[in-house]
Amino acid sequence: MGLFFSNTVIAAMMVALLPLSAIAQPLSDDKVIVPGTRIGAAELAPADQGALFRELGEPNRTEREGGHEYYMYGTEVEPDALIVDFDLVKDEPFEISTTSSAYHTQDGLRVGSAEQTVRAHLGQPICAARNAEGSGVMIYDKVWFLTSNGAVTRIAIRDHLSPDEFRTGPVHC
Repeated sequence: MGLFFSNTVIAAMMVALLPLSAIAQPLSDDKVIVPGTRIGAAELAPADQGALFRELGEPNRTEREGGHEYYMYGTEVEPDALIVDFDLVKDEPFEISTTSSAYHTQDGLRVGSAEQTVRAHLGQPICAARNAEGSGVMIYDKVWFLTSNGAVTRIAIRDHLSPDEFRTGPVHC
């Protein structure tokens, strides 16, 4: 009887602790960027809010702007290392980006890579522009790079990109 009681108590404790699994947890050791698909464990599709939270836990910070919610994941050193732009109307991630050099493509492209290195690996972008302050953008079909003074400062992925989406903003095509 004592063994049954112990198993019952343990099972009840496990059920009581289930909501805690959604609390912010360390980001996955997977740091691979697959353009148009994922950055680390954050996937574009077929993800929804539940899938994101199961894979990444609760975000460290959340901001809402119009029909989009931004989930920021990271560490104390890199608080916004991974950002998921979530389209609330479609109930799916619109864009995933990173400002962390820990994430990298299979070619080794990462935050800190030189613009020339990106072009050497991916070829001519479908759109590239620079503003007077030295910030630039390089857009490919499923990945885009924000640059400053010739080095990548942010990498973002989407299902598909078009230069039309970058006609406005601080750096535009």
